[in-house]
Amino acid sequence: MDSLMDDARFVAIYREHSIKMSAFISRRAEMSDVEDLVADAFEIAWRKRNQAPVDNELGWLFTIANFVLANYQRKKMRRSRLLSLFSPEIAAPSAELVALKDFELAQAYRHLTSTEQQLIGLVYFDGLSVADAATVLKISPNAASIRLTRARAKLAAQLKGENQSQKIES
Repeated sequence: MDSLMDDARFVAIYREHSIKMSAFISRRAEMSDVEDLVADAFEIAWRKRNQAPVDNELGWLFTIANFVLANYQRKKMRRSRLLSLFSPEIAAPSAELVALKDFELAQAYRHLTSTEQQLIGLVYFDGLSVADAATVLKISPNAASIRLTRARAKLAAQLKGENQSQKIES
């Protein structure tokens, strides 16, 4: 799994995946922070470039990005707690919910757990295979497949339930 990666190979990986990394991070962070978070993720990837798996660089990069985003969220939470002492609390939808333009879909999506949302996001928004999404989430491909099937069924049931309740009200 480990391989020695030369500078040219890393540059090629950067060029190939930087847009996907930006998209991945932009759905999980404020737009004003995306460029810095992508840079942080690639800086870590550079330092750990000899640990990069062959033929799964994007999954490896998304895993690094998840750690960068976790640190970002912790920092954001600390800042938010401090600011909440001085101002009223204001809630905003997640970046992924903003990206979902269909109101019914957004409503149904909110009923999913954060893990279900992340799995659906990795597969359908980020275009990863179920196996690569499993790598990012540190679960087996079989578990990812089962969880994705259940999340999709839950989402479909929510959509069907909302559509039926709207028909009854009409």
